[in-house]
Amino acid sequence: MSDPFKPASLPNDPPLKPFENRSGFISSSDPVLTQAEKDAAKAAEEVRLKAIADAKTAEEQKAQALKDAELQAKKTAEDNAARAKVLHEEDLLRQKEAKEQTARIDVKLKERRAVKEKRAAEALEEAAIVLKEYGGAEANIPVNNGYWGLMNEYRGLVSELR
Repeated sequence: MSDPFKPASLPNDPPLKPFENRSGFISSSDPVLTQAEKDAAKAAEEVRLKAIADAKTAEEQKAQALKDAELQAKKTAEDNAARAKVLHEEDLLRQKEAKEQTARIDVKLKERRAVKEKRAAEALEEAAIVLKEYGGAEANIPVNNGYWGLMNEYRGLVSELR
């Protein structure tokens, strides 16, 4: 059995010396690095710096994408608000035109009503004149007299005016 207080080592590792530096940092007691080791360290540092730069670029792109999405959402909201405003203005214009049309129709209806009322009054006056000619009794008026047409016209107009 192995000693639990003894540090474990890998099979190919040389035995540990007391206070040996295994941290990965170069200490002043380490021997000078070979050119290949320097090139490898330089390449590793370049890869690390490129990874940092790529991460920074990705963050910037993410921030720009969020900003673009917010701007697009704002533009869409503004477009929708402008479209709603135009539709509202068109609706108000249609309502105004409808009120004006209703007012014109009301005027025409009143004019037509006034014409009908006037014609009904005229027909009644003419019938009253004919009725006086025959002594005030409808029984004395012949069937072929215009009185009956005047009375039918009067009754029709009065019925329409109701």
